[in-house]
Amino acid sequence: MSDLYSELLVTRKSSALDGVIRVLLVALTAVAVILALLTFSLVFFIVAVALGVADYFLIPRLNLEFEYLLVNDELDVDKIFSKSKRKKAMTIDLKKTEVLAPLGSHRLDPYQKLKSVDFSANDKEKRPYVLVTNNDKEMVKILLQLDSNMFQTIKRRLPRVAFDD
Repeated sequence: MSDLYSELLVTRKSSALDGVIRVLLVALTAVAVILALLTFSLVFFIVAVALGVADYFLIPRLNLEFEYLLVNDELDVDKIFSKSKRKKAMTIDLKKTEVLAPLGSHRLDPYQKLKSVDFSANDKEKRPYVLVTNNDKEMVKILLQLDSNMFQTIKRRLPRVAFDD
């Protein structure tokens, strides 16, 4: 039997809150720097440095992509920040999948109260899929922005749990 392999890169759309956070962080840093230079105050200098460090670490995290890598019965999800830093988000054992269906499907009704993890594109025009699985002894809903190719690959592997209605 041959190995199944599929990969997909999904870019998350920035929300209005992301833009507000970026502008607010940069504006606060600029104000702190100006106050530190005008008053020669050590407190404002420390605040400016702390805000600069926060800018360095937080602003790149607002530019987010997800990479889905499907190999046989495992789906790896990686987070990519600003197209440069990669972090493994989750490994999903597809053999433990209860259901895979589009968001809003009636097949997901019994699973409404589960904890949810969002790895989707955050795009209102594209409906994400919801994968319900038993992950680390806990049922969890995972939102994924699968394309038709990856969905069909999973459906061939798991025909009893993957639905496109």
